[in-house]
Amino acid sequence: MDNYKEKSSENASQIKREIERLRYNHCVPNSPTLDPNYLYRDFFNHAKEITELFKTLKPIIKDDRERLWSEYRNLCDKVSSKQNTERNESSRNRGNLEALINDAYHKANGAGNREGLDSARAFLTEILGYMKEKRLLKNDREYLWENWVRASGKLKSSRERIQRDGYIIAKHNAEGCSDYINENPYDALKRIKEVQSEIKGMYMNREQRGEVYEILNRIWESASSKIGVIKEEKRKKQEDWKERTGGNIERWEKNVEKAEDTISHIKDNITKLEDEAANARTDEHTERVRGWIEEGYQKISDIENSISGWEERISSVKEKLR
Repeated sequence: MDNYKEKSSENASQIKREIERLRYNHCVPNSPTLDPNYLYRDFFNHAKEITELFKTLKPIIKDDRERLWSEYRNLCDKVSSKQNTERNESSRNRGNLEALINDAYHKANGAGNREGLDSARAFLTEILGYMKEKRLLKNDREYLWENWVRASGKLKSSRERIQRDGYIIAKHNAEGCSDYINENPYDALKRIKEVQSEIKGMYMNREQRGEVYEILNRIWESASSKIGVIKEEKRKKQEDWKERTGGNIERWEKNVEKAEDTISHIKDNITKLEDEAANARTDEHTERVRGWIEEGYQKISDIENSISGWEERISSVKEKLR
């Protein structure tokens, strides 16, 4: 009889120890002590082993068996209820988050510019925060993660599409700048600056933007080279013009000098003719001399007009040479 009681007590103690292990050994790390979360698969696998103990461990006093069984079932019912609550909560969270992820997917798919992409990316980041905060079972979390990754992939493909469209337009506009070089290279430089301003607002990746700027730089150098040729030709023409003009000024100045000498000689001759007219013996001779004097004054007037024309040319050319 004593051996029966002792064996019953040992068996009851063993089951008690297993129930306590079941209670504390399958909790999620760092979960609340008073209301812990459980690793349910491990918990219920262990529970099956305890159920077998109740069947196989004998003898156990009836009162002890009933007390331990009640304690064991209460624990299992409590954990099972908690598991069902968590499943229901996880299912609700999964449904809500899945709807948000679908919205984010369509938002990313419909984005037409950088602002739309930024909005979709911010929305996905916000959803990811919810996924970390909300209670989710492993399978629900994995399912949502797959959907979130799919939406993130759509955001990436939309970004590539928008960047590609921007690149095509920017490249076309950049290459079009070369059309201005032969007609007017200054217009080419002006158009390059306009395109540079335009592409600042276009969404492209670094490589695409670099290629467009490389095209613009190449055309800028070509236009600048063309302008350099034009300036050199203009400089040569200017030098040739200055050289020719310098010879003209020298010739005109000599003409003025000769004309002034001629006027001086004519005036001297007029003085002599006036003396001759004053001492003329006949009226006929006086009239003839007076005619010569008038011709002298007319020549002076014509020469002075020529001098005025030459001086105007000299003044005008010298002003241009300054």
